[in-house]
Amino acid sequence: MRSTNLPMTMGLPENRAAVMSTASGPPQPQPLPGPPSERSASPDRKSRTLQGPSPKEWARHRETIIDLYRQYPLKRVSEIMRKHHGFSASKRMYDKRFREWNVFKNVNSDEKDRTVRRTHAARSRAAAAPMIDRDSISQEDLHRTLRVAKSIPQGMRQTAIATTELPHPGPLEIAERHHQSFNAGRSRVLGISDLIREQSSQGHVTEAPQQSPSEGLSPQTVSSSPDLGCSTPASTSGSSDEQASSTGQIIRSTPGSPLPNLSTFEAQIKRLAETPPPQVPADPRTQSLGVITRSLRDFYDWQLNNIPDGVLPDDYLGYRVSQESNEYWGTIKNAIYLVKVSQGSMEELDHRPDRRAWPAFAEAGKIASAAMTTHPFDFLRNVFATLSPANTSARPELRGILLQFLTSEARDTLSPNHPITLICQELQRDEDCQEVSRRGLQCMLDIFSTRLGRSRAVSFKLLDSLATLLRRNGEFDAAMDIILELLNSCRQVFGRESDQARMIENELAHFYMVADECDLALDHCMAVVKRPQPVGGPPSPTESLFYQDGIAAHSMEDIAEIHQRRGDVEASIVWLERAASIALALWGPKSIATGHIIDKMTSLQRRFGKDLLRSALLWEATIVS
Repeated sequence: MRSTNLPMTMGLPENRAAVMSTASGPPQPQPLPGPPSERSASPDRKSRTLQGPSPKEWARHRETIIDLYRQYPLKRVSEIMRKHHGFSASKRMYDKRFREWNVFKNVNSDEKDRTVRRTHAARSRAAAAPMIDRDSISQEDLHRTLRVAKSIPQGMRQTAIATTELPHPGPLEIAERHHQSFNAGRSRVLGISDLIREQSSQGHVTEAPQQSPSEGLSPQTVSSSPDLGCSTPASTSGSSDEQASSTGQIIRSTPGSPLPNLSTFEAQIKRLAETPPPQVPADPRTQSLGVITRSLRDFYDWQLNNIPDGVLPDDYLGYRVSQESNEYWGTIKNAIYLVKVSQGSMEELDHRPDRRAWPAFAEAGKIASAAMTTHPFDFLRNVFATLSPANTSARPELRGILLQFLTSEARDTLSPNHPITLICQELQRDEDCQEVSRRGLQCMLDIFSTRLGRSRAVSFKLLDSLATLLRRNGEFDAAMDIILELLNSCRQVFGRESDQARMIENELAHFYMVADECDLALDHCMAVVKRPQPVGGPPSPTESLFYQDGIAAHSMEDIAEIHQRRGDVEASIVWLERAASIALALWGPKSIATGHIIDKMTSLQRRFGKDLLRSALLWEATIVS
């Protein structure tokens, strides 16, 4: 099995509190201190504004400014830089720097329309794929992602996080808070360029009105997307077929017919000018991506402003654990894995690995709503990563069924206009486009890296999911760059023997297994399962040489697979027995993960006939069907 479904042993304790700790909307921006007369009378402030920051200051804050500019209007960027970084500059100064940096946020609306028409024409001529399809992650996104991975160790606390008991509301209170918070009000309109951009329909940056404490998300604003740049222009007369027909009559001539004279030419031009341009069909995947990124922006803007008092956002989102969330996504991941390993099998269902998957999917549905309300951060992260088209490609229809059910649960538990509802709904319309899931994760990473700065737990989880998603998408080199950088950062921040570092090293082993580099994969797996030698002597006789946690169990399963590839079946059985013992102790005999490990082990044992048949029967007896 490839997923590790264990709560972290360090950090905050298990808590089932909803993310919505209060029902209030985002707070209003704080006014500048002092009356206007005092501010204008300050010679230092006036002098700094007139002179502006030095070139060194611009260079030092360049990345921060650009990241903020991708998400906020310039006015808001200026306020954030002045309030949090002591960086004051006028609009003209910002505009000058953006031109020098080749950073452009707005496009003239006429030029935008012309660009859309040119793109559509070129796409028709070349029969190219829709513009959302790309073969790989862009270099800009990759470099930005690697910067986040490198930033994890910088300036972070090296001590363990104190145990904090967070609020623990009941399920009804959770649902009520979600419903009240996201069922009314106005939402800022976001486009899709650079994942998170804010524009008005005229192409000018506008700052969305701040929500009042009683406002949430409006159904009208959430369901419409006027600024996506892909909406179909309004037609003034006739259908697109009629338009094409009339245009063809104007400009086409039959072979052998006389060429048009000037008066005919002028009449054709006049008629063409009076004919509406052909409609540009909207790409549903592009529109879905716009709704998804806007919903993420709205949701996390609200959530980060409503973290419980006394708890750091990084701790609350990254370290907090939920039993329902862990159980739900652990089951879904393991079940999808069984579906993948059963792909192409000609055996009857009773003998295929996925025979354990289908009832597990149905059983997990009972706690789906609890998973999304107790830990929305992990829920959305897994919706993009675990339910990505690449991960469900063995049975593509499964993804649609799961997303449809999650949409229904979110609508009933939260509200029809809640961002989680909209995201699940839009993912059903993405036509299994891998880029939509990848950009959803990238959007989350950009939001948190900008709002939280350097973070440990949140960045760790998102980078791990993004690297795994890229590997499954076939973008091996980019994924390897991220996973290597993340492993280096985890070792610095959490320690070489930490759960985080071991999880990432196990994922790195999967990379080498995919590349058929079995020696390297085995080295990393052994580093994951073996306990470090105690200083000054051998380990205690009562202490196992190996870790006894879920990370070790999954890595032992990988070690068994490597030995089986090499033809060493006996060694494979030994490692599967070790993994099965841990699985029984941790997850119990009813677990889908436990059942699959024992199934693999007993199928190998039966090859040896009577010698291991009794052992196989004993192991099979431990599984509860």
